[in-house]
Order: sequence, then C-alpha cells, then structure tokens
Amino acid sequence: MSGAPPGPATITSVTPGDGSVNVAFDPPAFTGGLALSYNVLCGQGQGIVGFGTSSPILVTGLTNGVAVTCVVNTINSAGFTLSAPSQSVTPGVAPTITSAALPAGTFGGVYNHTVTATGSPTASFSVSEGSLPAGLTLDSQTGVVSGTPTSVGTFGGTITASNGIGSVATQTFSVNIAASLPDAPTGVVATGNNASVSVAFAAPVNTGGITIDGYTATCGEQSASAVTAPIVVTNLVNGTPVTCAVVATNAVGDSAPSMASNSVVPATVPNAPSIVSATPGNGSATVEFTAPASNGGAGIFEYRLQCTPGIGQVVGAGSPLTLTGLANGTLYACAVTARNDVGYGAASAPQNVIPAELQVANLSVTKNNGTQFVAGGEPTTYIIVASNAGPAGVVGARVQDTLDADFSNAEWTCIGENGGLCAASGTGNLDTRVDLPIGASVRFTLTARVAELPETPVSNIVSITPPNVIDDPSMNNNVASDGPDVRGLFRDSFE
Repeated sequence: MSGAPPGPATITSVTPGDGSVNVAFDPPAFTGGLALSYNVLCGQGQGIVGFGTSSPILVTGLTNGVAVTCVVNTINSAGFTLSAPSQSVTPGVAPTITSAALPAGTFGGVYNHTVTATGSPTASFSVSEGSLPAGLTLDSQTGVVSGTPTSVGTFGGTITASNGIGSVATQTFSVNIAASLPDAPTGVVATGNNASVSVAFAAPVNTGGITIDGYTATCGEQSASAVTAPIVVTNLVNGTPVTCAVVATNAVGDSAPSMASNSVVPATVPNAPSIVSATPGNGSATVEFTAPASNGGAGIFEYRLQCTPGIGQVVGAGSPLTLTGLANGTLYACAVTARNDVGYGAASAPQNVIPAELQVANLSVTKNNGTQFVAGGEPTTYIIVASNAGPAGVVGARVQDTLDADFSNAEWTCIGENGGLCAASGTGNLDTRVDLPIGASVRFTLTARVAELPETPVSNIVSITPPNVIDDPSMNNNVASDGPDVRGLFRDSFE
C-alpha cells in the first residue's frame, strides 16, 4: 500500500563515545512507498536528537557518564513510526593513567604522590593487586597516595583507574621504602657514682624501620656505648658536675642527640681523716683530727668517732670530737670516719686511749743482761721491762735505749704482758712507743754485739717517758742501767 506511514526501524547497535552515541539500525521492511528519513532520540532530560537519512546516526551533546536509551524514528510524508528502545549505554571516554610510577620513599618520612588519568567521566582509583607500603593510603577520588611509611622493604602491586567506560587502566608499581635514621632516645636520667655516671633512657619509638645496633652516652668529655640501657660512663672527675646525652645508632647512622639529662656530680665516699691526738678524760676520749685529703667529690657534712671495745659513737661537724660513757682504765682504739652525700668513707688509723679520772701514772723500767762479764766480739742480750703501776693507764709512753759505740748489730723483739702493747720487733737503737694499761708491762729482748776492744767495762741505759697528758710523780724509776760489765777478750782459751 502506498502513501502509508513506514514500518519501524530495527536498532542493531548503540556505541558510546565522548558525549555521544552512534546508533546503527536496519531500515524498515515497509517504507509506505515513500522516501524515508530518520531521527534518533536518546533520552537524557528532554532528550537529544540526531538526524539522518541512513544508518548509523550520531547523537551528540550527551553528558558523559549518564546512561541513556535510544529509539529510531522512521519518517515519510505519510507519518512516522518509532523503533523499540535500545539497550542502555553510557557515553564517555575510557581512562588512561598518565602519571609516572610511584616513587621510592623513606621510613618515617612524608610521602605524597598523585596518580592522574585521562578519560571522562573522571576515573576513580584503587589497588587491585598487591598492597601499598604500610602507612600509605590511596584516595580513590583524587588519586593521591600519601602518609608516612611504617615499614621498610619493596612493595609491589597494581593501581587501577576506572570510570565505567570501556576497559579499566592499570599501572604496576614497585616501591622501595628505605630505612632512615632513628629518632633520639628520650627520658634520659643520670645517676652519679664513683668517677662515673649511670645513664638510663627510653629507646626511641621510631627506630628508622630497622633494628637499633646500639647507643652512645656522652657525659662531659667522656663517652661509652652499649646495646641497652643503662650505660655507665667512666673516667669522670669526682666533684665536677656533668649532664649527659644519648645517641641511637642503626645501619643508616646516628640519631640526633637526646635532650640533656639532669645535672649530676660523680662522687665517692671521702678518704680517711688523720688523727692528730687522742686525749683521755674521765670516762671519755677527746680526738683531734684533720680532714681527709679528698672529700670524694662531695662536701663532707659529718664526722663520726667510734672507740672499741663497745658500740659507743659520737658525730659532729668537725674536730675535735669527744666520746663519753667509756670505762676508766680500759684500753680503747678510737677511729674517725668522714661522711658526704655518698656515705661514710674509710676509718682513720686507730689511736689508742685509756680514760682515767686522774691522768697520773707510775711508770718504771728495768734492764739486765744477767751477767757482769761480757765477751768482746760476741753478742750480749738485755731484758728490758717497762711497766705501769697506775692509777691511770698510759698510751704512747716512749721507751729509749741509745747504744754507745761499743755495740753494733742491735736487734730487739717485744711482747706485751697483762694488756701491754708494743711493736713486735726492730733493729738498731730502741726508740718506740708502748701502751700500758694499769698493771700492764712490755718485755723487750735486745741483743747487740760487743766490740772486741778496748777491754774496758761497758754500760747501757734505758728510759721510759710518759706522754704530755700523763703526770708521773715518781720519775726515779723511769731510768734503768746495766753495768758496768767487765769486757774481756778470749785468746787460745785464755783471757
């Protein structure tokens, strides 16, 4: 039948493009006997129309990323007929990644790189294979890879850009995150010791991504290293204040120094004081002394006097110190110690003292070689006994026996009796101090060679002298002599 509207066209394909679709179709089998023309309507808002006289027809002006369906309108002079709707298609341009591959980074450092891609609509980004280094993230909308790497090594994978148009775009990556310097240790605390400082600290949280090999502590001009805290820095000067800092080291290098520690003064206990004198009193002892040669690096604030036997003691800021509560007539050994902030130091050499109500004694000395004849060229032996009848004990009585030129090769030994104290032995002239509690004595055995000639008598004198604190009203028995002894020289069994 001629002069009738045409039959419908048949859509065969709809191809999306940049803001467009290209619609291909087969013309209708029935044309109505009239010339045909076409327009294509793709629904988007009020619809966008494309015109043509044959297939395909390009429809432009569409919005990328917005899906449309299209119909073909077949027209002749008698009317028009619409085709069945096409499948839904989305205009646009498939993405292509245009940015460089992800760069390397550093552990703990700021990382920022933007992945860019062409195409329309704007692509979104994702990691489709593998993973980014720990601490980094990919913003799917902006393509920005950012963060602070928290692991060290090489990390690989694939970044994908997709906008729903055509195939997705991909870019493989292999990112190396290098180790960095560690942060400085924290919480540094110094504790002073003898010519040294113990340095405690906390390890840094940021190790640079690798193991810390060790730490170095520096106090003043001295340093020491160790793999853990605390570190002891030695060779410091007692009494000189220092602060300390610590550096952490890994395979990359050294961290910055830590914040300085508290100021600390290395120190030890003081040396021993030196006793100048020990003076007996009624149930007491007064000791004078000088300060130690070294205070250990810290100021001395106290001295302690102790006398044994017993547990009595007294403390004070300086010399002299007097200890009471002692027993009269008892021999005490008194010593002084000094104290600083570190503690008490070594005790002084002890000084003997015998308390008494009155410092009065009766010293005496005897001397005898048991013979009135000595052989020239041979040794002779004297027994010397020094004693104290009291009523006060005596410390430091001086016993002297100065031999004249007739004697040589002198040697002596001594033993104490009834609490008497003396040096065990000596050579040459006898000149020694002895301690004599009440009723005590000391016995010297002195041997010396008598000269052969001249054959004249020989004599010898010994004395005992009380210390200044003791009054000895009976000085007549403080000196003793032996001799004169006849000296003879034997020849061929005859004198």
